[in-house]
Amino acid sequence: MDGDIATAVQLAMDDLLPLDRKPPKNATPVELCLFRRDIYQVAVERLPDGIILVGIYAHTEICDPNDTATDAGGLYAVDVRRGLIVAQQR
Repeated sequence: MDGDIATAVQLAMDDLLPLDRKPPKNATPVELCLFRRDIYQVAVERLPDGIILVGIYAHTEICDPNDTATDAGGLYAVDVRRGLIVAQQR
C-alpha cells in the first residue's frame, strides 16, 4: 500500500468512524460491535487527477450472524493532493 492509498483510507475511516466517537450509553451489542474498526473491509480504486475512491464495508455478520440487513459503511472520493474528502455516500 503506497502513501496516497494509506492517506485516503485514513481520511475516509476517520470520517466514518472517528476514534474519539463513543457509542451511546444504551447501545445494543450490535451497535457496540459496529464501533469496532476491525469489522470493516476497505476497497480502493485510483481515478484520474489524484482522486482515490475508498469503499468501506462492514462485515455485519461478525456483529450479529442473524442480521444481514444492517447497512454500515460508505463510499468516499478523496483528493489526496489536497488531503480532502470531495464526495461521500453513506
